[in-house]
Amino acid sequence: MHKDRFPKWFSEEIDFLAETSKKLMMKREISFYGGKGALLTPEELISEKDAYDALKIAEKTYMLCSKFLKEYIDKIIGEKPGEHTNQ
Repeated sequence: MHKDRFPKWFSEEIDFLAETSKKLMMKREISFYGGKGALLTPEELISEKDAYDALKIAEKTYMLCSKFLKEYIDKIIGEKPGEHTNQ
């Protein structure tokens, strides 16, 4: 992975973003369709705590990405026309 291309504070969160993205992806299908093999509803498979945890992960992910994009846009806007710095 190219963690060195990002600000240090963001690079330190990349593992969190990758792990939680994988975790949420795995739960996505069962949260929509339930357990097909066992004929269980999504409500029987996903607890209220699971939903709360997913919400907290989404909030942190949004905060991190918003901060990163703001810093990146501010950097681009601060450059002179035709001047690009490679990260």
